[in-house]
Amino acid sequence: MKRNSKQEAALRRKYAAKRDDTRTAFERALSKIAEDPLAVLTEKSLYVTADRSRATLNRYPDIKARLAALRDERQRTLGDSVQRATLSAESAATARLVRVQGERDAMAQRVAILSLALQDLERRNASLVRLLRKHRIAVPLELVAGNNRDGNI
Repeated sequence: MKRNSKQEAALRRKYAAKRDDTRTAFERALSKIAEDPLAVLTEKSLYVTADRSRATLNRYPDIKARLAALRDERQRTLGDSVQRATLSAESAATARLVRVQGERDAMAQRVAILSLALQDLERRNASLVRLLRKHRIAVPLELVAGNNRDGNI
C-alpha cells in the first residue's frame, strides 16, 4: 500500500524531530563531558553518554569535529599544566637538594670536630698512661686506651 502525501509529511516531521532529539542528546552529552575535567574525551564516551550508537554518531560529523576540538584544547591545557607542575616539582626538588647539601656539610663539620676531639682525648689518655707507668704508679683500667667500659674518659 502506497503512502499518501499527508502520511509522507507526517513521517518527515517524525524523522526530523527524532534527528533533532538525537542532536540534542549528543550536544548535552558533549557539554556534560566537557564540564568534567576527568572525563575521557573519546567517541565511545560521547555516544555512550548520549545513549546512542556509534553509527548514529557517525551521521553527525559536526559533533565529532567539536569533540576533536575539545580533545585538542584539553591536551594543550593539560600539557601547559603538566609543564607548570614539572617546573614546580623541579624547583621544589632543587630547593630540597640545596637544603640536604647544607645539612650534609654541617654534619661533615661536626664529624671532623668530633674526630679531632677524640684524637685529643686519646692522646691525653696515652700521655697519662705513659706518665703513670714511668713513675710506677698503678694504672686504673679506665685509663688504659681501648678499655673504656662506661664511655667516660
